[in-house]
Amino acid sequence: MILPVVEGHPVKLLEPHLVSIRTDELFTILRTLDGDYPDLIEVGRARLQIPNTSADRALLQRLKQDGIVSTYDEHKSQLKVNRKHK
Repeated sequence: MILPVVEGHPVKLLEPHLVSIRTDELFTILRTLDGDYPDLIEVGRARLQIPNTSADRALLQRLKQDGIVSTYDEHKSQLKVNRKHK
């Protein structure tokens, strides 16, 4: 599945597909985005920050189900994301 990247917030285009997209396809898409999105799929200790939108919360929930993200704080304008360490 190939999704077009648009100016603004491309994760909104991805949101409706999060329930059906394969994990490898999702990772390929995230690698092409700016900001901390490519780092979301890598194990690490550094906290990442992404915009606090419904699309980003849905993305993080999907990554949490996939065992990539451990927790995230959604009470600020930027989501602070903790990834799995191993």
